Amino acid sequence: MKNPMFKIVMTLLLGGTTLAACSLGAEYREVTAERIARPAFMVEREMGAGDMHFQLWERMHNRFEPANIYIEGDGDPTYLNRDITIDSTPDNPVALHLASRDNAGNLAYISRPCMYLETPGDKEVCSPKYWSTRRYSNVKMSAASGPLQAI
Repeated sequence: MKNPMFKIVMTLLLGGTTLAACSLGAEYREVTAERIARPAFMVEREMGAGDMHFQLWERMHNRFEPANIYIEGDGDPTYLNRDITIDSTPDNPVALHLASRDNAGNLAYISRPCMYLETPGDKEVCSPKYWSTRRYSNVKMSAASGPLQAI
C-alpha cells in the first residue's frame, strides 16, 4: 500500500518514540544514581571548575575531618565499542556504588565532566571527543584543575 499520509504518520510516530527514548536514558541514569546515593544519606550537588561541570554526591558529618573521595571512571564512552556515545554517563556507576557502601563520616563522589547533565549545554565544552579521543588533553585537564565551586 503506497499511502503517503501513512508514511508521514509512521515517520512522526517513530521519530517521537526515538526522542522519548533518548531523553529517558538520561533521566534513567539520574534516577539510578539517586537510588544508590539517597539511602546512604548522600546529598546531591552540582559543582564547576572553569567551564567544566561535575555532579557530586556527598555525605559530610565531621567538620574539618578528612574525607574519602570517589571519582567515577570513564562511564560509557562508546556505544557497542564502536561509535562514540553522545552521553558518557554510566548506566552502572561503580564509584558511586563503592561510595554508598563506605561507612566514613565524610565522603564524596565526583562524576567525570559532563556526566548526569540533562542538557550538556555548550557543545564545545561537553563534546564527545573529551570522553573518547581527547579525554586527557591539556585543554580539559587545565580547565578541570581549578578549585570546585558550587553552581
